[in-house]
Amino acid sequence: MKRKTKLIFSIMICFSILFSACSHDSDSSETNELRHLKVALVLPLSSPLKKQRYERITSFFSENLRNALQKNRFQLDFVWYDEDTINIEETAKILAARTDIISIVGLVKSNDTDIFAAACLPVQKPVISILSSSETILRKYSVSAGSAVKKPFLWMLSECDISKSRAILSKIVTIQNMAEKETSSKSKVKIALLASGDMYGQTFTQWVPFQISGSPEQMELVGNFRYKTVNTQERDYEVSQIPIEERDSAVNNLLASGADCAICALSATDDVLYLIEKSNERKKAGEGVPKIIFDDYALSPEILTSEDAEGIEGISIYADPTTGFQTAYMARYNELPSSGEPQLYDALLLSALAADWCM
Repeated sequence: MKRKTKLIFSIMICFSILFSACSHDSDSSETNELRHLKVALVLPLSSPLKKQRYERITSFFSENLRNALQKNRFQLDFVWYDEDTINIEETAKILAARTDIISIVGLVKSNDTDIFAAACLPVQKPVISILSSSETILRKYSVSAGSAVKKPFLWMLSECDISKSRAILSKIVTIQNMAEKETSSKSKVKIALLASGDMYGQTFTQWVPFQISGSPEQMELVGNFRYKTVNTQERDYEVSQIPIEERDSAVNNLLASGADCAICALSATDDVLYLIEKSNERKKAGEGVPKIIFDDYALSPEILTSEDAEGIEGISIYADPTTGFQTAYMARYNELPSSGEPQLYDALLLSALAADWCM
Protein backbone atom coordinates (compact mmCIF):
# COMPACT_ATOMS: atom_id res chain seq x y z
CA MET A 1 0.00 0.00 0.00
CA LYS A 2 2.87 2.40 0.80
CA ARG A 3 4.35 1.82 -2.68
CA LYS A 4 1.02 2.53 -4.39
CA THR A 5 0.46 5.68 -2.32
CA LYS A 6 3.92 6.97 -3.20
CA LEU A 7 3.32 6.18 -6.89
CA ILE A 8 0.02 8.08 -6.99
CA PHE A 9 1.46 11.05 -5.10
CA SER A 10 4.50 11.36 -7.37
CA ILE A 11 2.25 11.28 -10.45
CA MET A 12 0.05 13.97 -8.92
CA ILE A 13 3.06 16.23 -8.37
CA CYS A 14 4.17 15.70 -11.97
CA PHE A 15 0.66 16.44 -13.26
CA SER A 16 0.45 19.65 -11.21
CA ILE A 17 3.33 21.06 -13.26
CA LEU A 18 1.46 20.37 -16.49
CA PHE A 19 -1.83 21.77 -15.20
CA SER A 20 -0.18 25.00 -14.14
CA ALA A 21 1.17 25.34 -17.67
CA CYS A 22 -2.07 24.59 -19.53
CA SER A 23 -4.78 25.71 -17.08
CA HIS A 24 -7.91 27.29 -18.51
CA ASP A 25 -8.79 30.90 -17.89
CA SER A 26 -12.06 29.86 -16.27
CA ASP A 27 -12.38 27.48 -13.37
CA SER A 28 -14.52 24.50 -14.42
CA SER A 29 -15.47 23.85 -10.80
CA GLU A 30 -17.17 27.30 -10.74
CA THR A 31 -18.74 27.23 -14.21
CA ASN A 32 -19.74 23.58 -13.84
CA GLU A 33 -18.66 22.99 -17.43
CA LEU A 34 -17.31 19.61 -18.39
CA ARG A 35 -13.57 19.88 -18.84
CA HIS A 36 -11.94 17.72 -21.51
CA LEU A 37 -8.42 16.46 -20.79
CA LYS A 38 -6.44 14.69 -23.48
CA VAL A 39 -4.43 11.52 -22.87
CA ALA A 40 -2.28 10.07 -25.66
CA LEU A 41 -2.63 6.30 -25.98
CA VAL A 42 0.33 4.69 -27.75
CA LEU A 43 -0.58 1.03 -28.14
CA PRO A 44 -0.14 -1.82 -30.66
CA LEU A 45 -3.34 -1.51 -32.68
CA SER A 46 -2.49 -3.38 -35.89
CA SER A 47 -4.07 -6.53 -34.49
CA PRO A 48 -7.87 -6.20 -34.59
CA LEU A 49 -8.17 -8.37 -31.47
CA LYS A 50 -5.75 -6.23 -29.45
CA LYS A 51 -7.37 -3.05 -30.71
CA GLN A 52 -10.79 -4.30 -29.63
CA ARG A 53 -9.47 -5.22 -26.19
CA TYR A 54 -7.80 -1.86 -25.61
CA GLU A 55 -10.82 0.08 -26.84
CA ARG A 56 -13.19 -1.71 -24.53
CA ILE A 57 -10.89 -1.10 -21.55
CA THR A 58 -11.00 2.64 -22.25
CA SER A 59 -14.77 2.44 -22.55
CA PHE A 60 -15.02 0.46 -19.31
CA PHE A 61 -12.83 2.99 -17.52
CA SER A 62 -14.63 6.06 -18.91
CA GLU A 63 -17.98 4.73 -17.74
CA ASN A 64 -16.63 4.12 -14.24
CA LEU A 65 -15.03 7.57 -14.17
CA ARG A 66 -18.32 9.27 -15.03
CA ASN A 67 -20.07 7.37 -12.25
CA ALA A 68 -17.35 8.11 -9.69
CA LEU A 69 -16.79 11.86 -10.15
CA GLN A 70 -18.67 14.04 -7.70
CA LYS A 71 -16.80 17.35 -7.49
CA ASN A 72 -14.58 18.10 -10.48
CA ARG A 73 -16.41 17.54 -13.75
CA PHE A 74 -13.98 16.31 -16.38
CA GLN A 75 -13.45 13.45 -18.76
CA LEU A 76 -10.39 11.95 -20.37
CA ASP A 77 -10.38 12.20 -24.16
CA PHE A 78 -8.12 9.65 -25.80
CA VAL A 79 -5.88 10.38 -28.76
CA TRP A 80 -4.90 7.04 -30.30
CA TYR A 81 -1.55 6.14 -31.90
CA ASP A 82 -0.63 2.74 -33.32
CA GLU A 83 2.66 1.73 -31.72
CA ASP A 84 3.17 -0.82 -34.52
CA THR A 85 3.14 1.70 -37.39
CA ILE A 86 4.02 5.21 -36.21
CA ASN A 87 7.44 6.80 -36.46
CA ILE A 88 8.38 6.43 -32.81
CA GLU A 89 11.06 9.14 -32.61
CA GLU A 90 8.97 11.73 -34.44
CA THR A 91 5.77 10.96 -32.52
CA ALA A 92 7.60 11.07 -29.20
CA LYS A 93 8.93 14.57 -29.92
CA ILE A 94 5.53 15.82 -31.06
CA LEU A 95 3.63 14.49 -28.05
CA ALA A 96 6.29 15.70 -25.62
CA ALA A 97 5.85 19.23 -26.99
CA ARG A 98 2.04 19.25 -27.04
CA THR A 99 0.78 21.18 -24.03
CA ASP A 100 -2.76 19.85 -24.43
CA ILE A 101 -1.65 16.26 -23.76
CA ILE A 102 -1.56 15.68 -20.00
CA SER A 103 -0.02 12.19 -20.12
CA ILE A 104 1.21 9.49 -22.48
CA VAL A 105 -0.08 6.00 -21.71
CA GLY A 106 0.59 2.60 -23.23
CA LEU A 107 3.99 1.77 -24.75
CA VAL A 108 4.15 -2.00 -24.70
CA LYS A 109 7.67 -2.24 -26.20
CA SER A 110 10.69 -1.39 -24.06
CA ASN A 111 12.55 0.25 -26.95
CA ASP A 112 9.64 2.58 -27.59
CA THR A 113 9.34 3.44 -23.90
CA ASP A 114 13.00 4.41 -23.85
CA ILE A 115 12.53 6.73 -26.84
CA PHE A 116 9.44 8.40 -25.35
CA ALA A 117 11.10 8.77 -21.95
CA ALA A 118 14.10 10.52 -23.52
CA ALA A 119 11.79 12.95 -25.33
CA CYS A 120 9.61 13.67 -22.28
CA LEU A 121 12.38 14.00 -19.69
CA PRO A 122 13.22 17.67 -20.48
CA VAL A 123 9.58 18.77 -20.12
CA GLN A 124 8.71 16.33 -17.31
CA LYS A 125 5.65 15.03 -19.16
CA PRO A 126 4.16 11.96 -17.42
CA VAL A 127 4.75 8.69 -19.28
CA ILE A 128 3.00 5.57 -17.98
CA SER A 129 4.06 2.32 -19.64
CA ILE A 130 1.76 -0.65 -19.16
CA LEU A 131 4.04 -3.56 -20.11
CA SER A 132 7.64 -2.34 -20.53
CA SER A 133 9.80 -4.16 -18.02
CA SER A 134 13.43 -3.63 -19.03
CA GLU A 135 15.83 -3.32 -16.12
CA THR A 136 17.94 -0.94 -18.20
CA ILE A 137 15.10 1.58 -18.46
CA LEU A 138 14.38 1.38 -14.74
CA ARG A 139 17.98 2.27 -13.94
CA LYS A 140 18.33 4.88 -16.67
CA TYR A 141 15.34 6.98 -15.60
CA SER A 142 15.39 6.45 -11.86
CA VAL A 143 15.80 9.39 -9.49
CA SER A 144 19.18 8.93 -7.84
CA ALA A 145 22.33 10.77 -6.90
CA GLY A 146 24.16 11.94 -10.01
CA SER A 147 21.21 11.13 -12.27
CA ALA A 148 19.86 13.61 -14.82
CA VAL A 149 16.37 12.70 -13.58
CA LYS A 150 15.52 14.95 -10.63
CA LYS A 151 11.80 14.22 -10.41
CA PRO A 152 9.88 11.09 -11.40
CA PHE A 153 8.06 11.35 -14.71
CA LEU A 154 8.18 7.75 -16.02
CA TRP A 155 6.15 4.97 -14.41
CA MET A 156 6.29 1.33 -15.47
CA LEU A 157 3.38 -0.75 -14.21
CA SER A 158 4.81 -4.22 -14.88
CA GLU A 159 7.27 -6.24 -12.85
CA CYS A 160 10.91 -5.98 -13.92
CA ASP A 161 12.28 -8.71 -16.22
CA ILE A 162 14.76 -9.70 -13.52
CA SER A 163 11.84 -10.87 -11.39
CA LYS A 164 10.19 -12.55 -14.38
CA SER A 165 13.31 -14.55 -15.29
CA ARG A 166 13.60 -15.59 -11.65
CA ALA A 167 9.98 -16.76 -11.72
CA ILE A 168 10.61 -18.83 -14.86
CA LEU A 169 13.69 -20.46 -13.34
CA SER A 170 11.70 -21.24 -10.19
CA LYS A 171 9.07 -22.92 -12.38
CA ILE A 172 11.74 -24.99 -14.13
CA VAL A 173 13.27 -26.11 -10.83
CA THR A 174 9.84 -27.08 -9.52
CA ILE A 175 9.19 -29.19 -12.63
CA GLN A 176 12.58 -30.84 -12.21
CA ASN A 177 11.99 -31.58 -8.53
CA MET A 178 8.66 -33.22 -9.33
CA ALA A 179 10.30 -35.39 -11.97
CA GLU A 180 13.06 -36.42 -9.54
CA LYS A 181 10.49 -37.57 -7.00
CA GLU A 182 8.96 -39.88 -9.56
CA THR A 183 12.27 -41.34 -10.75
CA SER A 184 14.12 -41.21 -7.39
CA SER A 185 17.17 -39.81 -9.20
CA LYS A 186 18.82 -36.41 -9.19
CA SER A 187 20.33 -34.51 -12.10
CA LYS A 188 20.98 -30.95 -13.20
CA VAL A 189 18.40 -29.42 -15.50
CA LYS A 190 20.01 -28.13 -18.69
CA ILE A 191 18.70 -24.70 -19.68
CA ALA A 192 19.05 -22.67 -22.87
CA LEU A 193 18.01 -19.05 -23.40
CA LEU A 194 16.74 -17.36 -26.55
CA ALA A 195 16.23 -13.58 -26.29
CA SER A 196 15.69 -10.80 -28.80
CA GLY A 197 18.71 -8.60 -29.45
CA ASP A 198 16.96 -5.41 -28.33
CA MET A 199 16.41 -3.66 -25.03
CA TYR A 200 13.62 -6.07 -24.10
CA GLY A 201 15.84 -9.13 -24.44
CA GLN A 202 18.87 -7.50 -22.88
CA THR A 203 17.81 -8.08 -19.28
CA PHE A 204 17.27 -11.80 -19.90
CA THR A 205 20.59 -12.16 -21.75
CA GLN A 206 22.49 -10.61 -18.87
CA TRP A 207 20.58 -11.88 -15.84
CA VAL A 208 19.54 -15.46 -16.61
CA PRO A 209 23.17 -16.75 -16.67
CA PHE A 210 23.85 -14.94 -13.38
CA GLN A 211 20.73 -16.37 -11.75
CA ILE A 212 21.53 -19.90 -12.95
CA SER A 213 25.07 -19.61 -11.58
CA GLY A 214 23.57 -19.14 -8.12
CA SER A 215 22.25 -22.74 -8.14
CA PRO A 216 24.99 -24.79 -9.88
CA GLU A 217 23.83 -27.97 -8.19
CA GLN A 218 20.38 -27.66 -9.79
CA MET A 219 20.81 -25.85 -13.12
CA GLU A 220 23.29 -25.61 -15.98
CA LEU A 221 23.26 -23.10 -18.85
CA VAL A 222 23.98 -24.91 -22.13
CA GLY A 223 23.16 -22.08 -24.54
CA ASN A 224 22.65 -18.31 -24.51
CA PHE A 225 21.33 -17.15 -27.89
CA ARG A 226 20.46 -13.64 -29.08
CA TYR A 227 18.58 -13.09 -32.32
CA LYS A 228 17.60 -10.26 -34.61
CA THR A 229 15.22 -9.64 -37.51
CA VAL A 230 14.80 -6.75 -39.92
CA ASN A 231 12.57 -5.11 -37.28
CA THR A 232 14.95 -5.49 -34.33
CA GLN A 233 16.00 -2.21 -32.74
CA GLU A 234 19.43 -2.83 -31.28
CA ARG A 235 19.65 -0.43 -28.36
CA ASP A 236 22.09 -2.12 -25.99
CA TYR A 237 23.53 0.36 -23.51
CA GLU A 238 26.00 -2.16 -22.17
CA VAL A 239 28.43 -4.14 -24.28
CA SER A 240 27.23 -7.72 -24.60
CA GLN A 241 29.68 -10.53 -25.32
CA ILE A 242 26.87 -12.73 -26.58
CA PRO A 243 26.90 -12.72 -30.40
CA ILE A 244 23.66 -11.86 -32.18
CA GLU A 245 22.37 -14.19 -34.91
CA GLU A 246 19.65 -14.12 -37.52
CA ARG A 247 16.40 -15.40 -36.05
CA ASP A 248 16.18 -18.63 -38.07
CA SER A 249 19.71 -19.65 -37.15
CA ALA A 250 19.24 -18.82 -33.48
CA VAL A 251 15.99 -20.82 -33.31
CA ASN A 252 17.65 -23.87 -34.89
CA ASN A 253 20.58 -23.62 -32.49
CA LEU A 254 18.23 -23.39 -29.53
CA LEU A 255 16.17 -26.42 -30.54
CA ALA A 256 19.31 -28.47 -31.19
CA SER A 257 21.10 -27.37 -28.01
CA GLY A 258 20.28 -30.48 -26.01
CA ALA A 259 18.65 -28.40 -23.30
CA ASP A 260 15.90 -29.82 -21.13
CA CYS A 261 14.16 -26.43 -20.93
CA ALA A 262 14.36 -23.28 -23.02
CA ILE A 263 13.56 -19.80 -21.75
CA CYS A 264 12.30 -17.67 -24.65
CA ALA A 265 11.97 -13.89 -24.45
CA LEU A 266 10.82 -12.98 -27.96
CA SER A 267 9.77 -9.50 -29.01
CA ALA A 268 7.26 -10.21 -31.79
CA THR A 269 4.27 -12.49 -32.38
CA ASP A 270 5.77 -13.69 -35.67
CA ASP A 271 8.92 -14.81 -33.84
CA VAL A 272 6.87 -16.80 -31.33
CA LEU A 273 4.85 -18.50 -34.06
CA TYR A 274 8.03 -19.32 -35.99
CA LEU A 275 9.62 -20.96 -32.96
CA ILE A 276 6.48 -22.99 -32.26
CA GLU A 277 6.34 -24.09 -35.91
CA LYS A 278 9.97 -25.25 -35.97
CA SER A 279 9.59 -27.01 -32.63
CA ASN A 280 6.55 -28.91 -33.90
CA GLU A 281 8.42 -29.89 -37.08
CA ARG A 282 11.24 -31.42 -35.05
CA LYS A 283 8.79 -33.28 -32.85
CA LYS A 284 7.03 -34.79 -35.88
CA ALA A 285 10.42 -35.86 -37.25
CA GLY A 286 11.18 -37.67 -34.00
CA GLU A 287 13.89 -35.21 -32.95
CA GLY A 288 14.19 -34.01 -29.37
CA VAL A 289 13.33 -30.43 -28.42
CA PRO A 290 13.56 -28.54 -25.13
CA LYS A 291 10.48 -27.80 -23.06
CA ILE A 292 9.78 -24.21 -24.11
CA ILE A 293 8.74 -21.64 -21.52
CA PHE A 294 7.84 -18.20 -22.84
CA ASP A 295 7.89 -14.80 -21.24
CA ASP A 296 4.62 -12.87 -21.27
CA TYR A 297 4.88 -11.45 -24.80
CA ALA A 298 4.04 -14.90 -26.20
CA LEU A 299 0.79 -15.05 -24.28
CA SER A 300 -0.99 -12.55 -26.52
CA PRO A 301 -4.63 -12.99 -27.59
CA GLU A 302 -3.61 -13.88 -31.17
CA ILE A 303 -1.32 -16.70 -30.11
CA LEU A 304 -3.56 -18.08 -27.39
CA THR A 305 -6.45 -18.37 -29.84
CA SER A 306 -4.38 -20.06 -32.56
CA GLU A 307 -4.23 -23.82 -33.11
CA ASP A 308 -0.46 -23.76 -32.65
CA ALA A 309 -0.83 -22.56 -29.06
CA GLU A 310 -1.81 -26.01 -27.77
CA GLY A 311 0.58 -27.01 -25.01
CA ILE A 312 2.71 -23.85 -24.82
CA GLU A 313 3.73 -22.64 -21.38
CA GLY A 314 4.90 -19.37 -19.93
CA ILE A 315 4.39 -16.64 -17.40
CA SER A 316 2.46 -13.41 -17.72
CA ILE A 317 1.94 -10.18 -15.83
CA TYR A 318 -1.63 -10.39 -14.61
CA ALA A 319 -4.28 -8.58 -12.61
CA ASP A 320 -3.88 -8.54 -8.84
CA PRO A 321 -6.66 -10.91 -7.69
CA THR A 322 -7.27 -8.85 -4.55
CA THR A 323 -8.44 -5.78 -6.51
CA GLY A 324 -11.61 -7.31 -7.94
CA PHE A 325 -10.70 -6.22 -11.48
CA GLN A 326 -10.80 -9.74 -12.88
CA THR A 327 -14.24 -10.37 -11.32
CA ALA A 328 -15.64 -7.13 -12.75
CA TYR A 329 -14.10 -7.87 -16.16
CA MET A 330 -15.55 -11.38 -16.21
CA ALA A 331 -18.99 -10.09 -15.26
CA ARG A 332 -18.89 -7.52 -18.05
CA TYR A 333 -17.26 -9.47 -20.91
CA ASN A 334 -17.62 -13.13 -19.89
CA GLU A 335 -13.91 -13.81 -20.45
CA LEU A 336 -10.62 -13.24 -18.66
CA PRO A 337 -8.51 -10.11 -19.30
CA SER A 338 -5.40 -10.56 -21.42
CA SER A 339 -1.92 -9.23 -20.72
CA GLY A 340 -1.85 -5.42 -20.64
CA GLU A 341 -5.54 -4.79 -20.04
CA PRO A 342 -5.39 -4.50 -16.22
CA GLN A 343 -2.31 -2.28 -16.53
CA LEU A 344 -4.01 -0.02 -19.06
CA TYR A 345 -6.96 0.43 -16.71
CA ASP A 346 -4.56 1.26 -13.86
CA ALA A 347 -2.69 3.78 -16.02
CA LEU A 348 -5.90 5.58 -16.91
CA LEU A 349 -7.00 5.50 -13.28
CA LEU A 350 -3.69 7.05 -12.16
CA SER A 351 -4.09 9.77 -14.80
CA ALA A 352 -7.62 10.53 -13.61
CA LEU A 353 -6.65 10.56 -9.91
CA ALA A 354 -3.78 12.94 -10.61
CA ALA A 355 -5.96 15.18 -12.79
CA ASP A 356 -8.70 15.31 -10.16
CA TRP A 357 -6.18 16.22 -7.48
CA CYS A 358 -4.56 18.93 -9.62
CA MET A 359 -7.90 20.54 -10.42
